[in-house]
Amino acid sequence: MKRHCMQGAVCAPRRRLLQGAGAVSLIGVAGLPVAGAMAATLQATAGPTAALAAQTFEDAMAALGAAPAAPGQVTLVAPALVENGAIVPITVSSALPGTREIVLLCDRNPVPVAVHFSFALGTEPVVSTRIRMATSGTVVAAVVTDRGVFAASRSVEVTVGGCG
Repeated sequence: MKRHCMQGAVCAPRRRLLQGAGAVSLIGVAGLPVAGAMAATLQATAGPTAALAAQTFEDAMAALGAAPAAPGQVTLVAPALVENGAIVPITVSSALPGTREIVLLCDRNPVPVAVHFSFALGTEPVVSTRIRMATSGTVVAAVVTDRGVFAASRSVEVTVGGCG
C-alpha cells in the first residue's frame, strides 16, 4: 500500500474524506430546524454579543445589564498590583446554576471586553487566563446565566501599561 499519493493521481483516502465532508455538510443543510434553534439561542444572548461590539466600557456594561452577584456566587481573583499590564492573571469561577458565559471587561482599556468564554451545558464554569490592561482600573467579570447576568469586580493597579 502506498503511503503518499503521486502528484496528478487520485488519492482514494483523500477522496473518501472529501465525500464524507460533503455528506456531513448536506446533513447540516437538511437540518434547518437545528439552525433555527441555534439562531434563537444567539438572539437570547444578545447582551454579550452587543457588549463585544461596544466601544466604551459604559456601553458594554449597559448591553450586559449586569446585577451585582451575591457573595460566593461569582469569584474573581486578580492581583491588586501588577508590574506589567500585558500579562494580568485572572481567575473567574461561578457557583450560579445554568452559567453559559463569562465576559471579562476592563474599564480603562481601549476595547472594554478583554475576553469572552462560552460553556457547554454541564461544564464547570471556571476560567483562568491572562489579559492586557492599558492602565490601572477595574476588572469586571460578568457571568451570563439562565436567570440573568451577574457581576463581580476588582480594582487592579498597573505600573506599566500593556495595551500600547
